[in-house]
Amino acid sequence: MKKITLKMWTILLSLCVFASVNAADKVFPLGQSDINLISDGGKVAYDGATKTIIYTGAGEIWQFAGYQWSAGNYEDLSAYEYVVVEFDASDLPDLTDPPKIQVQVTYADDTNTQVEVRKQWGNAGVKLDTEKSVAIKEIFVKSQYEGKIVLGTIYATTPKNSDVPFYTLNGRDNGEYNGVTKTLSVSGNWGRISWENINKDVTGYTSLVCEFEIASFEGANWVQLIGEEDGQADIINEVDDMSDGKAQIDITGMTTLKSLHLKLNEAGGSVVLKRIYLEPEDDPTGIAELTNQEDAAVAGYYTIMGVKLPDAPVNGLYIVKYANGKAVKVIKK
Repeated sequence: MKKITLKMWTILLSLCVFASVNAADKVFPLGQSDINLISDGGKVAYDGATKTIIYTGAGEIWQFAGYQWSAGNYEDLSAYEYVVVEFDASDLPDLTDPPKIQVQVTYADDTNTQVEVRKQWGNAGVKLDTEKSVAIKEIFVKSQYEGKIVLGTIYATTPKNSDVPFYTLNGRDNGEYNGVTKTLSVSGNWGRISWENINKDVTGYTSLVCEFEIASFEGANWVQLIGEEDGQADIINEVDDMSDGKAQIDITGMTTLKSLHLKLNEAGGSVVLKRIYLEPEDDPTGIAELTNQEDAAVAGYYTIMGVKLPDAPVNGLYIVKYANGKAVKVIKK
C-alpha cells in the first residue's frame, strides 16, 4: 500500500485564521455535563452555555474545574506532547500581583504536571510526562481569585518544529492576549507580549513570520517583531504597512532563538493573531518537516481521536507518532 502524507491538508490549515487547533489534535468537549468541579463549599460553578467557569472563593484555596476519568477509563494522551487551555480571564481582578491561573494534568499514579500563568497570557500549555501520559486521571483549570474565566478550546496537541505556539507565551508589558478571540490588545504605546527564554533551535530556518489581521487602530499603525539571540544584536522589523497582515524577520545564521517579542505602537490598538512560524529558505509551505519524519523510528499508531492502535491500519486515516516526539497524519488507500 502506498502511504501519503496529507501535504495539502497542512497547507490549508496554515491558511486558517484561527489555526491554533489542527485536525490531528484531540479537542475536549465543553458542555455542561462534561466539566467536573472540585471546590471547598461550592465556590466554583460552570455555565456550559457560555463556557464560563465562575469562581467565588476569593483569596482562598484553589478551586478546580475540568475533567476527571475513573480507573479503567483513564484518558490516553500518549500521542500528544501538550494539553492546552485557551481562555479569556479579563473578568478576574486587576491586582498589583496579577492573578495567576493554574492548569494541572494528573496521572493515574496521582502525580501531576502543571503550569501557572497570568490572566493576560490567554492560554496555557502543560507539557506531558511521556512515560505517564498513557493514563490521564484529571485535567483542571484552577484559580484562587473571585471572577470568571471564559474557555475557548481545550485540546491535546503536538506542535510542529516550525511553529512558535501561542501557548508558550510567557511575558507581557502593557499587552494582553485573549485566547478565545485570538486577539492581542495593548494599553500603552509599544505594549507587547513575549516568549521569554524559549531557546528554540532555529538552525536551517531563514525567516520568522507573524501573520495577523487588524482588529482596531485609530492612528498610525505599526507592528514590531523582535528576535533575540545570546551575544547577538536584536533582530527587529517594524511594519508600518499592515495591509498584507504579515511581519517577518530575517534569522539567517541564527542557531537559537532565545526570546521573541511582538509589539504594537498604539495604546488601544489590537490585532487578531493567526500564526507565528519559522520558514526555511527552500520550503515556504512548512511541509518538509512532516515528510522527513518518516526517517525516524515509529513509536506508535493512533486513531484521529488519539486512541492507540496495535499496528498500522491497512487503510484509512490515522496518526503516526515517531520516537523524536513528532506526529504525522497519514492516509492509506
